[in-house]
Amino acid sequence: SPLAGETGPSPSNSRNKDPSISSSQTRRLRADKELGQREIRATLERPFSSIADYTDCR
Repeated sequence: SPLAGETGPSPSNSRNKDPSISSSQTRRLRADKELGQREIRATLERPFSSIADYTDCR
């Protein structure tokens, strides 16, 4: 019988059904992480007053 949370006759089949989708998801997550780090770095490099304005305007 399949484990809890897993659908389909074979767990290995359901897990490896579409590797292309999972790989594209991880690639997108990695890109989002790099983009977020770049934004943080740009914010830290800004003068302090502009950071305060940025947080106040949000």
